[in-house]
Amino acid sequence: MLYGRPRAAYPGTSPHGHADRGAVDIQVTRGDATHTWLVRNASRFGFGQTAWQANNEPWHWERR
Repeated sequence: MLYGRPRAAYPGTSPHGHADRGAVDIQVTRGDATHTWLVRNASRFGFGQTAWQANNEPWHWERR
């Protein structure tokens, strides 16, 4: 298995599967209706993105 960009996170570094952090990947395209809603409302539900994620992974949202 290959680790690191773009294949997978290094073991223990992904927020997926951590109950206290958590992350979700949602099928979106930057600028579509779902993505626009997430950008405007995700923080109301405790989710957000880093600047890098916002620019490179519009589908990836983490608990904050």
